[in-house]
Amino acid sequence: MGKKLIFVMLLAVLVLGGFWVYKVLFLDNGIKNLSDLPSCDFYRVDNPAVVDMINTACDLESQVGDDDEARLKYLNAALAWKSAADALPVEQRADLNRRAVDVYRFYEQKFDDHAYSLRWNIAHLYQDLGDYNLAEEYYLKAIESNNINAEPYIALYYLYDKGNIEKNTAEIDQYFADALKLVSENRDQLLHQYLTFLEKNNLTDKAAEVRAELKVRYPELY
Repeated sequence: MGKKLIFVMLLAVLVLGGFWVYKVLFLDNGIKNLSDLPSCDFYRVDNPAVVDMINTACDLESQVGDDDEARLKYLNAALAWKSAADALPVEQRADLNRRAVDVYRFYEQKFDDHAYSLRWNIAHLYQDLGDYNLAEEYYLKAIESNNINAEPYIALYYLYDKGNIEKNTAEIDQYFADALKLVSENRDQLLHQYLTFLEKNNLTDKAAEVRAELKVRYPELY
């Protein structure tokens, strides 16, 4: 009986220890070396429907490097992983989306790249993965890279509106006010979202002002 108990305890330690290693290497949101990620066979076995797309992503990863053409392979590989994920049912996408974001973040750190499109893609992947705090972080970084386009502000507002990130009404109202001081591209799209927010929260006086501004340009809509 004693030997069986010791065996069970050792087995539990091994299982928990193995999960901890897997969590540290593959599940946590730190930046990982590509060599530390699972082999391509790990993804092929679990995703037979997209094996060809996985092969493409793996082939691109094998060609990465420091010159301009090889640097581009990182981005192409991440896109290939994301494309493979998108070809699967939503509930089966997490592993491939996680691989895509790991490739992006390794590239981001290695080359100190602050490009808007890179940060936007990372934010979207974290949102798809349900990592909403990291999604918010990267939408804010995308705004740092391009603070005149409404696109990242609207995407981030959706996280607030759905309750993925907790913000009270006053905080969201201030968020829109600050954004509108900067945005010049697709500004009316941001104003429309602001109007929707104001009306939803019965902020009628501000809503009337925003509606009046939009009505000047779109009288048939507002």
